Amino acid sequence: MSNRTTAQRDAIKTNLPERHAHRGAAAGRFDQSPRQLDQRQQLASLQLREDTPVQCVRVQWGNREINTRELTREALQSLLSEVQWRERGTDVQLALAQALEDADYSLPIDDRDLGRGVNDQMDSLNQSGDVASGVWYEHAYQQQFPHAWRPEFEGGHAPGVFARTAPMDWTLQAAHSASAALQAWLAGLTIAECASALVALHLDALRRQLGDVRFDACFGSADAQAVPECQRLRINCNHGDCIPAALLKGAGTTPQGAPVLVLGAKYYFKNHDHYQHRHPDGAFSGENAVYLGNDPQRGAMWTGFGVGHVSTLEMFQTLLSSYNAARTERDYRSILIGSGIARQTIESEHTKGHSYSALYAAWHDAIHPAFINAEAQLDLQQLMAGAQGARVDGQGILLDLRAVERLKYS
Repeated sequence: MSNRTTAQRDAIKTNLPERHAHRGAAAGRFDQSPRQLDQRQQLASLQLREDTPVQCVRVQWGNREINTRELTREALQSLLSEVQWRERGTDVQLALAQALEDADYSLPIDDRDLGRGVNDQMDSLNQSGDVASGVWYEHAYQQQFPHAWRPEFEGGHAPGVFARTAPMDWTLQAAHSASAALQAWLAGLTIAECASALVALHLDALRRQLGDVRFDACFGSADAQAVPECQRLRINCNHGDCIPAALLKGAGTTPQGAPVLVLGAKYYFKNHDHYQHRHPDGAFSGENAVYLGNDPQRGAMWTGFGVGHVSTLEMFQTLLSSYNAARTERDYRSILIGSGIARQTIESEHTKGHSYSALYAAWHDAIHPAFINAEAQLDLQQLMAGAQGARVDGQGILLDLRAVERLKYS
């Protein structure tokens, strides 16, 4: 940490050469050049201040306000090189040079800070919402508000500034602010699932880092011609479709192949392969979760859309409970269709008062073996056994903060 005295910090605002006097002749020549004095007079609007005793320096350079605490060391070095030939010896250059020299200089936000923000947002997403707001799973919204459910909600629903191009896949329409649209998606009413919800949270973390203006310049603005359609904001279950690959990074794996755990990174808890045959209309073929940190008693802790704070064991128990849950009528309908029985025949019998589960039992011989093999419940050991078993699949995904900073100042 810097050990500047109050007098030294005051000198930053009033007499920068005095602050650098201990550097000898190299600092003295800034005082002796009439050209530099003239430059200072021309830059009368320049404001230099310190928000904290160390390392956080803001300068006004032309129409740009530069906050050194928001820059990586590499970005600051690059900016200093740009400034030197234009503003050599001025307060701008001196301020940037001093920030670069601070031994304790660091990023203003690191992966942990970013992760905590994502985790807090996931908590908010899980705790808010009513019939006209919030982000919901299909089945949860239909059960909670059956009178408000509409057939077009199947496959997802989002505010009107988005066009749904496929199930759980939305693209921002032209002439709309991407930052405002993203916040509207998170405010709801939105019908989604865990993967797209987490993509939206990471997009919002990116928005907060870039700022609304820069985010709109990248993903869509009120100017319909400013951003081509292929670059407009998109939200679906795939990070790679929605966030430029250059802005993402993997959290890595240990030498033993286990995922390295990083706060706020996205990890995928895969359910048993047979889940899709036991619950073809279910929402828990897996859970996209974010890492919360380590609890001394419970170990690694997680949260996800629709899942509170749980340990690794509790997450797998949640997957087990969802696997062993009784099949719903919507599951049975999907099984009948998936077994090749004509949809018209199924719906005709259903309108006569036969439930889909009753039709499943009556036509059991015509049901595809994969659905029959998934009838039995599992215990936790069976759920996690073998290549088909539940597991944490792959490494975590998170924003690359250095790449985000380069984009912010590009």
